[in-house]
Amino acid sequence: MVPPLANTVLEFGAQATEWFQPDTTAVAAWISGEQPSLVWLCNPNNPTGIWLDQHHIGHLAEACQRTGALLVVDEAYWRFVFPKEVYSAIELLDTTRREQVVVLRSLTKDFALAGLRLGYAVAAPDVTERLGAQLPSWNVNGVAQEAAIAALTDRTHLKTTLDLLATERLAFFHALRDSGLHLIPSRTHFCLIEVGDAHHVRQQLLGRKILVRNCASFGLPQFIRVATRPRGDWQQLLLALQEIV
Repeated sequence: MVPPLANTVLEFGAQATEWFQPDTTAVAAWISGEQPSLVWLCNPNNPTGIWLDQHHIGHLAEACQRTGALLVVDEAYWRFVFPKEVYSAIELLDTTRREQVVVLRSLTKDFALAGLRLGYAVAAPDVTERLGAQLPSWNVNGVAQEAAIAALTDRTHLKTTLDLLATERLAFFHALRDSGLHLIPSRTHFCLIEVGDAHHVRQQLLGRKILVRNCASFGLPQFIRVATRPRGDWQQLLLALQEIV
């Protein structure tokens, strides 16, 4: 008996010299050449905060359609795009490509329910049926379901949070730039800062009880990712970075 071929994961990396803005024409050509069975795209992207608009997403969706690849668009941070974007890849489900698109959303991010690890997928019925067949029994517990229902009904809290975050994000990013730190432009509430040795900087910040993401796990050992927090918190981070970097 011939053993089944192992799944192979290939990456198409965006470049720091281009502010991590992917060339979707080049990506589409790469999809056509590699003929993958599945293409995974994070939009807005983590950790770069890059957003691809309807034109660029459509370009990639067409490439996937031609090759028969399933396009999975992770929109976990979709509500955290500033200024707000109306477009979502969910719109692709209203076209003839609907059987080849899965859109992911996360209550973990939208409603700060990190401990529940809860999200959902939007796809055509036949795709959701196949996804459901792969899930373990009782994959979402009753407490998590009740918390999700309560969160989804409180739209006022969500809007208030996003409005306040939009304002604080601008103040935070401006302060970082004014201090001379090298930021990568971001459409979200988090951004990359080039610090040279991210591991060293993270350890120094931990000693001051400040936690940032070392982006070595993303293949970016020279960057840390920071996110907007209340003003007192980000001012403490700013002072620490000015002494360390």
